[in-house]
Amino acid sequence: MVYGVLVIFLATGLAVAAVGALVLNIRKPAGPAGSVVGFTRFVAIVAVVLLGIANIWAVVGSLAGEGVEVTVPVQPYWPEHPNITDVQPDRGDAVHNEITEVHITSSVLSLTTRILLATGSLLQGAAVLSVVIAVIVLCNGLRAARPFSQSLRRTGRITAAIVILGSLAGQVIHGLAVSRAGQESLAVTGWAAEGLAGELAAPWPIPTLFVSVDFGPFFMALGIMVVVELVGAGVALDDAHRQLQDDTDGLV
Repeated sequence: MVYGVLVIFLATGLAVAAVGALVLNIRKPAGPAGSVVGFTRFVAIVAVVLLGIANIWAVVGSLAGEGVEVTVPVQPYWPEHPNITDVQPDRGDAVHNEITEVHITSSVLSLTTRILLATGSLLQGAAVLSVVIAVIVLCNGLRAARPFSQSLRRTGRITAAIVILGSLAGQVIHGLAVSRAGQESLAVTGWAAEGLAGELAAPWPIPTLFVSVDFGPFFMALGIMVVVELVGAGVALDDAHRQLQDDTDGLV
C-alpha cells in the first residue's frame, strides 16, 4: 500500500512539473540556453524535491513504522492441498509454478533489520538523486554559457562515484535486510497439523537468504565517467588547437 502511494505521488508530481514547465516555456520567450534546458532544469528540480520526500518517507517508515511493508525472498514454493485429486483443465505439465518472494507487512522486525532497510533505501535513493542533481548543475552551466568549465569533470566524477557506491552498496544492504526480515517474520521452528500429507514440508513459504544485484547503474556510472573525460579531453584539444592557430596567425 505504501509503495503504491509513493508511486502515485511521484508520478503525479512529475506530471504536474512537466505541464508547469511547458506552460512557463510557452508563455516566456526562450533565453540563451533554450527552452529545452529550462524545461529539463525545472522538471529536475521538482524531481529532486519529490524524490527527496519519498526517500525520507521510506526511511522514516522503515525505522518508525508500526508495520513495515517489505518483499522478502523465500525458497521455491507453491501452495498445494493434499486432498485435491482432479483439476480441470490440467495444465500441470505445461506450467512451472513457483513462488520465490512474498510481500508482507511485518510488525516484529528488530531494530537492526529496520536500520538496514532504512540504510539500503537511503543509499539507493542517493544514487538516483545524484544523477538528477548533476542534470541541474549541467543545466545551470548551459544557462550561464559555461558548459565546459572545470566543474563538468568534477560533477561527472562525483556523480559516478555516488551512483556506484550508492547503488551497489544499497542493493547488497537491502538484500540482507529483506532476508533478515523474512527470517524474523516467516521462520517457523515447529508445527503440527492433522489430515495433511506426510511429505508436505510446510504449508507456508520458507524464508531464505538472497541478495540480487543489478549492475546496470554501475555501467551507467562508468559511461558517465567516460563521457565527461571525453568532453574534457575534447575541450583541451580544442584549446590547444586554438592556441596553435593564434600563434600561427601571429607569425604570419
